[in-house]
Formats: sequence, C-alpha cells, structure tokens
Amino acid sequence: MEVEGHDSSSFRTVRDAKAAAVLADLERVRALVPFLGRERSVSDVADELGLPVDATYYRVRRLVDLGLLERSRTVPRKGRALKLYRATADRFFVPLDALPEQTAEEFLTGADAPTRARMARSVARVLRELPFPLQMGLHVSAAPDGRPSIGLGPAEPGWSADGMLDAGIPAILSSWMPLELSYEDAKTLQRE
Repeated sequence: MEVEGHDSSSFRTVRDAKAAAVLADLERVRALVPFLGRERSVSDVADELGLPVDATYYRVRRLVDLGLLERSRTVPRKGRALKLYRATADRFFVPLDALPEQTAEEFLTGADAPTRARMARSVARVLRELPFPLQMGLHVSAAPDGRPSIGLGPAEPGWSADGMLDAGIPAILSSWMPLELSYEDAKTLQRE
C-alpha cells in the first residue's frame, strides 16, 4: 500500500486503490471519521454511529488492514483489556487518479447529492409558497451547441436564464441554470 506521511496529527496522501475507494465512499468513511485526531474504542464509536459493536469492529478491522486506522494503545482493565484505535492521519488526501475510473465518476456524481436534494426541496417549497400568481416551470430547448438545455423559469415564451435576475422572480441559484462568468466573477460568486 502506498500511503505517504507517517506522523500523527498529519496529512496523508493515499494512493492505494482499495483504501482510496473507502475514503471516497461517504457511507464507508463514516466509520473512520470518529477516529480522526483522537483515540477511540470500538464500543464508543459503535454507540456514536448507532451500529452494533460487531459491525463496527468489522469496519475497524478493515480500516486497520487498509492502513487508515491503527491500534494506538491497549488499556489494562478488569476482564478484557480495552483496545483504542486512532486514524493514521488527521486528514487524508486521495488523488482522483488513485481511484478506479468508475469510483471517481460515482464520487463526483454523488458527492453533492445530499446538498442537491436539500436545495431541490427548498426551491420546490419556495415556488409553491410564492405570494403572487407566477407560474414557474421547466423550459426545454436546445443549447447553441446542440445539447439539451433545461432551465427553470416563468411561463413566458421569450424567457431566458437572464430573466431570473428580474424583480419579482424568486432568488434561486441552481446548477441547472447556465452561467457564463469570467474567472474573477466566478471566484467572487464562490466566495459570496
């Protein structure tokens, strides 16, 4: 396995495809996050994640095998000794070229899915609750390059995405709407 960096409280670059695939999967990386920057027992993490201890222990063993987690120490106690684990770094970096092509595409496609879902719910709520009779919907047409174009806007035949800036139109920004910005304007929008 190729993992760069060795000290705790560190930043590590992970190039191993199996470890990279785990780090790119929001559900699977959930078991690693409680160990970032601190020691934890399997039972504490199981409680925190709402998972059975056996299932959490299985995930911990897998993370140890991948070099993402390590046993940091064992605390003697009556009965079985308590094993504590810690992530092998506080932050991991996975170059996209370390991911199998399908995994990279799946990650890029789904990484913002929860945010998009929240945005869609919010936009739908705003559109349903408009205080005046403005019928909003989808405008389907061909883009100048021939690709399909779908835009959200009011029911007007000559409507264009620029019309979303008109007074009385809800303040909505969505990746469905094409924006043509200079680099400087795009960075300003990103900061805002």
